[in-house]
Amino acid sequence: MPLAPICPEFVQEVMDFVGLTDADIDMIRRSAPTLLRHERAITDALYEHFLKFPAAARFFLLPDGTPDQPRLERRNIAWDAGCAKPLKRR
Repeated sequence: MPLAPICPEFVQEVMDFVGLTDADIDMIRRSAPTLLRHERAITDALYEHFLKFPAAARFFLLPDGTPDQPRLERRNIAWDAGCAKPLKRR
């Protein structure tokens, strides 16, 4: 299943909402190589955390309450699709 493109306007709105600064973007760019070397472990830990909370877990569970493994595996496609590309300010 292909990933839907992320609307740049939505990304900008989220960046504005959380108060992401140019200094934050610079720090993200500098840390990207290190983070990408550990992306699988980081992603696995994040989704394990999500599964601890019913409100978040429901997006990753099958109707019988077991984890939707194919969906959880697709999460890594985002890394391969270039979601770690440089951020841009308006």
